[in-house]
Amino acid sequence: MYERWIQLRNELIFEAAPWNLEERCESVCRRYRKRYKNAPEEERKEAGQLLKELAVDLCSYLPRWNMKDVSRFVLESGSKRLLETAAELGGQELVSQAEEEKAAFADSRLIQMTELK
Repeated sequence: MYERWIQLRNELIFEAAPWNLEERCESVCRRYRKRYKNAPEEERKEAGQLLKELAVDLCSYLPRWNMKDVSRFVLESGSKRLLETAAELGGQELVSQAEEEKAAFADSRLIQMTELK
């Protein structure tokens, strides 16, 4: 799972551009829905957990630092799409877990510094 998380994180944070981030998030969601639609419950939960972690990562300092021109709206939109798919695959509790983690970022000094222009 760690390798898949690194691969997806790279795809969305380091290889994406602000103008195609939402499209890339949607592409990841489509792939995961298709791949895990009929998978055993344990695999679905693991995939949901992976997407939850990725959704949280989109709200961290890293995308704001790497993609200087990306807006908070675009990041939140991508995160929301990933969380919707995470909930479909792994259960609604993943959304509340992610929201708690994302709330911790909201007041982060590091986040605030990356938004300075």
